[in-house]
Amino acid sequence: VALLLRRALNSAAYMARRLSPEAIAGYRRSRGPAANSPEELSRSIVERAEEIRRGLAESPSEIRVEMCALGYRACANDMITLTHLTNEELPYAGFLRRFKLRRSRKRATDALAAARAALPPGALSATRQEHQ
Repeated sequence: VALLLRRALNSAAYMARRLSPEAIAGYRRSRGPAANSPEELSRSIVERAEEIRRGLAESPSEIRVEMCALGYRACANDMITLTHLTNEELPYAGFLRRFKLRRSRKRATDALAAARAALPPGALSATRQEHQ
């Protein structure tokens, strides 16, 4: 019984039902001063973008699409912050640091583009609340 319960709680369907707009938009790791680094922000964007793609992989409901659109918007805002942080740090960084910064920004950009491609057409135009 315990194994069945554990398997059910770790299933993708159960995890998807627990997905909420607050969980997507508010997901941030805050582990000390490194939490504000471009690498950490990039990692966060990549994780959330992958979560959006996973949430849309199954047959998504209208509510799930809206939640994922909210999550995508939060990721896009963080991408702007990441770009500013990277641009501030690049002129003063050494060769290896510049390489790491650019790689982190590229990973986040690619993950965000994949999440955008997973969204249905028109999902970002307006949410259901904005229509009312």
